[in-house]
Amino acid sequence: MLTAGESLPAVLGTGVPQANAADLKTSGFEISLRWKDQIGKVKYYVNASLSDYISEITKFSNPEGTLGSYYNGMKFGQIWGYKSYGLFQTEEEVENHADQSPIWGGDWAPGDVKYEDLNNDGVINSGQYTLDDHGDLTVIGNSTPRFQYSFGGGFEWSKLDFSFFFQGIGKSDAWIGSTQFWGFVASYVNLPKTVLDSWSPDNTDAYFPRPYIYYGHNNQTSSRYLQDASYIRLKNLTLGYTIPSNLSKKILINYLRIYLSGENLLTFSKLNENFDPEIIYNAYAYPTQRAISFGVNIKF
Repeated sequence: MLTAGESLPAVLGTGVPQANAADLKTSGFEISLRWKDQIGKVKYYVNASLSDYISEITKFSNPEGTLGSYYNGMKFGQIWGYKSYGLFQTEEEVENHADQSPIWGGDWAPGDVKYEDLNNDGVINSGQYTLDDHGDLTVIGNSTPRFQYSFGGGFEWSKLDFSFFFQGIGKSDAWIGSTQFWGFVASYVNLPKTVLDSWSPDNTDAYFPRPYIYYGHNNQTSSRYLQDASYIRLKNLTLGYTIPSNLSKKILINYLRIYLSGENLLTFSKLNENFDPEIIYNAYAYPTQRAISFGVNIKF
């Protein structure tokens, strides 16, 4: 695997040159099934596929175990972050919680994110950011798209035909740090409507923390805002009808089929509504379009 060589201290003052310095093992499977049959005058088919994989670093020189680099046993797509399931609701709750000043030296207040003290040392931090000392950081998810699947089918009856196709991902996590998700990270951005659900004394059950420009302390990578990127999408739905040849030949056409087709008609996902599950990390990309089209197939 061609990658940066041995992990070296920052005092080196430059990047580590690339070398054949790591071994990567990928394992997985792929299954594809298809069935065609006929019942009376109805011809039909169904198909389905399922695949999965995971990649792991099996050899890399990282003697300090720095989390910012590869290390032996690292699963590709691992997301390290803090555990957090709630927001501070009172000043008393802030005072009685573990010290979060290593993350941010400002005044923590009601509406800020409350991170969990996993190592019970009374302080929230990332330690030395190594495998042996990562403070309260832990693996909270993995961005690898697991269990990619698709299924579809169709039938033909008399002159009528119909087909459909679904695809999706069974499991994937996403950490989104862009302004399209957080909104209040710069004073010059357009705010998505989702940030209206931000904490305030009148909205204590909010999803987002209190509004605060440049609030890097609240958008630390954490389980509270880790996104479920699994989805299922109806990619195509088509209904067609072939004009009987004895009619089409009257206008000198041997074959005439008309059809109505829809693309990306339905999507089921728990992802933040500002993002498309197929292009999560390209926030400026034009979203996948829903399209309905009418067409004619002609053979002379």
